[in-house]
Amino acid sequence: MSMNIDLSSILTKIANDSSFVDGSEGKFSKGETLFISGTSAKGDMVTLKDSSGDSYNVSAQELKGYLTDEELQALMSNSATVQVGSTEATSATSEVSEVGEVEATTEVGETAEVGTTSAAIQDEIDKLEAQRLANLDSMETLKDQIEDLKDEIQESINAAIQEMEEIEEEQKKKAQEVVDEELQKFKNSNGEMTQDEFNANVQSQLAAINPSMGTVVAELLTANTKTSLMSNLLGQLDAKIATDSQLCSQIDAKNVELDSAIAAEEAEKAAQEAQEQAAQSTTSSNSCDPIGFQMEADSDGDGTVGTVQFDFFYDSDGDGKINSMDDFVGAKADKAGEDGWSEIENLDGVGGEADGVITSDELSNAGMKVMVTDENGEQYAMSMDEFEAQYGEIEINSQDVEAGEEGFASGVGPKNFDADAGNELLSSFNLSVGDEDLTGYQTKDTEDWLVNNYSDVMDLDSIAAEGVDVSGVAAGEAAGAVDGAGSAEAAQYVEFAKEYRDNVLPKLEAQINEAYAELGLSQDAITAFKNMATAQADIEGQQIAEDLKAQEEEKAQQLYEEAQAAKEAEEAAAAEEEAAAEEAAEEDADVSEEDTPDFDDLEVGETVDTTESTSELEDLLGEEEA
Repeated sequence: MSMNIDLSSILTKIANDSSFVDGSEGKFSKGETLFISGTSAKGDMVTLKDSSGDSYNVSAQELKGYLTDEELQALMSNSATVQVGSTEATSATSEVSEVGEVEATTEVGETAEVGTTSAAIQDEIDKLEAQRLANLDSMETLKDQIEDLKDEIQESINAAIQEMEEIEEEQKKKAQEVVDEELQKFKNSNGEMTQDEFNANVQSQLAAINPSMGTVVAELLTANTKTSLMSNLLGQLDAKIATDSQLCSQIDAKNVELDSAIAAEEAEKAAQEAQEQAAQSTTSSNSCDPIGFQMEADSDGDGTVGTVQFDFFYDSDGDGKINSMDDFVGAKADKAGEDGWSEIENLDGVGGEADGVITSDELSNAGMKVMVTDENGEQYAMSMDEFEAQYGEIEINSQDVEAGEEGFASGVGPKNFDADAGNELLSSFNLSVGDEDLTGYQTKDTEDWLVNNYSDVMDLDSIAAEGVDVSGVAAGEAAGAVDGAGSAEAAQYVEFAKEYRDNVLPKLEAQINEAYAELGLSQDAITAFKNMATAQADIEGQQIAEDLKAQEEEKAQQLYEEAQAAKEAEEAAAAEEEAAAEEAAEEDADVSEEDTPDFDDLEVGETVDTTESTSELEDLLGEEEA
């Protein structure tokens, strides 16, 4: 069981403790924003990382003044959840509390084995993405608060300077004496006098010297508190930027895991389908039947005309890639032991009238696209609408055009056709593109040849999951590879934090220091006021962190639920559409059965009014004559 340790103020104190900083070799600079990044294997050392990414080792002994023995033991044993602002990360492991039911404890950038199915992994991704978006909202809130603080600090400084102009030098000297005297009383009280009591005593005595004197110190103290709060909020912003990077890494890793799960599920499905097909038919094939055509064209508009090849394929998921060998038109029919050309013939009338001509609209309605191999050898997908806009309407009119028939070229197969590789030209067909008459081809090609010639436009992982050998082709990087980088949206906050930390905050602090010096206060008095301001800022900063954490959890839960609702609505719509299609198919089958006459009692000479049962009638009449 892990122990929660709030390190927001503890790390701030360590960063300002002179025993850790100021010239010590291997130590960080004073005032740095620090994070816990790990612990040693022996449990005797903690690694701190600053906002620049530099790491420093601090011994367990050095931390004893800041943590209880129980907290220190939990931290060293990697069972502690340390919190900086509203960001959580463990010393060697990170407990990312995902919205909903899933909770994973993982190395930074890695993911837990919460679910192995693609649906379960996608659910985890949705939750992590909801966290990331909620975290970005918190960044924007912090940015707004920091910008508002800048204006408020400047107003306090300006007010202090204006009041100080009315104070005489002699009064400033008296003020310094009063503050130094009260400060000594505060030190001598050994903790019995509180900071609030010290401040009240100083304010009342300064007001007695000059009413404006108390106002000046109050304004400077307010400005000090707000600069400390700004530094605190910048630390919280840094922590959220680190969280964004961590979440992005986990999402990337989950996406890689998702790809593997989908590939495994598709492979299992493909194996099952293959087994079912083998049971239904003794015909099997390792070949695919691309159907397409080629024409002389200038596909890229550079003025150079060359042979451009167009192969019909099904783009089931709309990604413009071949995700299965069955995506090649003709392949499914071929595997079922049928002529691949039947897949083209069956398109006549899809979304329109069956008239013996297959148009661009019918091809598009069937979810078909063309894979282009242009005159430069580049390959890419085109929708039928895109093709028609560039080249003209497609009309496929007939099959089995005789080679050399007048008016048409002979079918020669694709321009990268290789008969020596076992490819076979099965037939040609007649088509037109715009006003140009062309001859298309139907080929039967081996899978390895297709992989080698279409690998640039294939999802090789999906193809390999079908049992196709893609070892001869160099696969690209896996989608969503973990690189440790944060999201693009977080980049603006990185720049914002750097600008405020390097420029804005130092300039404001310099103005406050100049005002203190002008007032004539001693360095001890200035340090005391700044310590008071820092203590108050820590309280305010912790409250802001708690508020943001609560808002993040609520926002992430809301985003996750919205994503789930949208997904369920989409699935319901798809199921409804599928059910409607099945119902329509059943109705068509019922109508067909009703319209089919019963030939069992048909007498010679009797006629039936049907155009769909000619072959059955001929068979029956033949039997009667016999």
